[in-house]
Amino acid sequence: LIAELVLNHMTRAPCCSGDNSPLTTECSVFTNDDLDANMCPIYNSFPASFLKSHDFHSACDLDNWEDIFVIRECEMRKLPDLNTQTVGVRTLLAASLSELLQLGVAGFVISGAGLMSPEDLDAITAYIGSVRSDIALVGVDKPLIIADVWPYMLIEKPDLQPSDPPAGFRSEDYVGQGRFATDNAWALVAGDAWLNNVHSLEKLTRMSMSQKQIIHERFSMSTNNVHHKVRYINSYALNAFAFEACEAQNSSMIADGVCPQVIMTSFEPKLTSLVSAWMLALPTGLPRVFSSYEWERQFVSTDTEWPKDARYWSGPPSSEIDCNNASSLWNCEHRMDAIAAMPAWRRTVAGSSKLTHLKARGHDIIAFTRNVERRGRRRRAGWVAFNKAEERSRHLHFSTGLPKGTYTDSVSGESVKVDGRGYLRLRLDALAAVVLHTDAADLDRVGLRKNYFWLLVSAWFLIPIFATMIAAICWRYRRVVVVFDGRACEKEHNTPSPEAGVEVQEKTILIAALEHVCPEAGIKVTAGGLGNVVQLYVTNPVSRRLIFVFPEIQGPDYSAFKDSDVGPFMIRNSTIAVAVRTFNVQHDDDCIVTYVALSGSHPLFSQRTKANIYPNGSDPQSFLETLAIWNECIAAAMDAFDCDLYHCLDYHGALAPYYRQRKSGRITPVALTLH
Repeated sequence: LIAELVLNHMTRAPCCSGDNSPLTTECSVFTNDDLDANMCPIYNSFPASFLKSHDFHSACDLDNWEDIFVIRECEMRKLPDLNTQTVGVRTLLAASLSELLQLGVAGFVISGAGLMSPEDLDAITAYIGSVRSDIALVGVDKPLIIADVWPYMLIEKPDLQPSDPPAGFRSEDYVGQGRFATDNAWALVAGDAWLNNVHSLEKLTRMSMSQKQIIHERFSMSTNNVHHKVRYINSYALNAFAFEACEAQNSSMIADGVCPQVIMTSFEPKLTSLVSAWMLALPTGLPRVFSSYEWERQFVSTDTEWPKDARYWSGPPSSEIDCNNASSLWNCEHRMDAIAAMPAWRRTVAGSSKLTHLKARGHDIIAFTRNVERRGRRRRAGWVAFNKAEERSRHLHFSTGLPKGTYTDSVSGESVKVDGRGYLRLRLDALAAVVLHTDAADLDRVGLRKNYFWLLVSAWFLIPIFATMIAAICWRYRRVVVVFDGRACEKEHNTPSPEAGVEVQEKTILIAALEHVCPEAGIKVTAGGLGNVVQLYVTNPVSRRLIFVFPEIQGPDYSAFKDSDVGPFMIRNSTIAVAVRTFNVQHDDDCIVTYVALSGSHPLFSQRTKANIYPNGSDPQSFLETLAIWNECIAAAMDAFDCDLYHCLDYHGALAPYYRQRKSGRITPVALTLH
């Protein structure tokens, strides 16, 4: 049971005669043309509620629906406006809601919530109790609270032009703490589409999924935060008015002397059932099905307002609720075939948020599918189709995306076959819906087994072929995989453990590179990653003696280097002399780095600059000759400085150990760095 109530104001004052003495009869909203003339002055006195004068806002008329202060602080139609900021008012309202919960109410629709500030509504609802345990849903003890916001009272804006809120008002502010807000303009937009073909059903369905502002020719609505909005197609207030009336200033709406209806009411059960099922099929908004009742309507027209039902406050029937009695005034919408089919359908597609296979046939027919990702072998999916034409049935061929099988229409109970491509053929009756889902279907298991069989047969032949192809590719593109232990960068893990009584001889390590760095001499010749690796080696030596060999180039100042007694190196069968200069740097831990700079007349030395560190690879013969000379220079340095280990940094110097072995017969251990 959901209670709809007003928290913003109290009931109106009694009617008065000319001398302001109260009359015994109440003022009638529908029979007094000059209502305000018969109203008594508002005394704001309600003794049983213990409210005082400061618990009401000052008397002012709500005559400006564009001013948010007037809307929240002034009196609507002479109704005493409660000051919901005072402790007394908040306590009284919270206690009243809690009492209703104890009586068995499970939630509230706060009518006219927009007449209050969101902060006031938060303060009131924060202190209400829980739903009675015997009627609460499993795991849900908090009441459902729906804030009915803009437009507050359609009776105040009969032209519905447009329903934009005033500046500073946001319906999103009324959402949160388990509270939802109404999307009032939705009833007008949806009604105009279903009744008057203003939009096709396909466009309306796409609009319902949009997160953007939707501007309609006659109404506007925001779809921001759609998952916290309550959308409906009618309510007691909408049922109360004959919206077939046309705006006087919009005579273009009249067609053949008839005004278009823009609101669907519960007095049109087939259309109400159809549109409600369509809304339940969408993955947006808060899904709730409410049942209502009928009464004998009596429309009264005035010069200033739309025709109004004089009996819309008549209340529910006095008879017992009887959904099985066709003559009962209880409508029992939850029993209508299309609406009753939707809960099971929604359970099947729970978790899906997108629509697929969205198809339309003109303005009258819409169909779409909601799919859920596969879980195991069974796929969960649902498909719906709606026909709003009042007299025309259609034979249709649809692509649904459903798995092959025989489905039971949850509305009619008839069987519908879906082929292996997801297509079906059916007749869609007028004002009818078709609701199919995989939990109400006999899926074609044989077809599934057949598919798996051919998949296995294909795999039996294809797997060896693919394995051979992968092996061939791996053989052609072999890779060296180096597993590197970070501890190798720490000197104590790079030093052999001495055996008892054996003296460990420190090794001499030699590195060589065309890029070079000597921080102490202010030299830095780098082009990329190799230069960074070199800098790491010379600033963090891992041996007590490190030899770093490089060629001098044009530009840097090598004046700190001194001639070495080991040079010159005679290479290329003693046809080229290479000068050798050295520069020693001692680190704090007794590690010595010897920088060895080589120079000569060959282009390897004379034509290199910082912008041109490496030889030109476009001339293969010159390139290989230069690298051969460079490798022979490294080999000569290995012998001259008695190298125990050659740490090769790149392919440019990879043949140096071979040149050394060919010249002196010494085999040099090599460590390789990949950078």
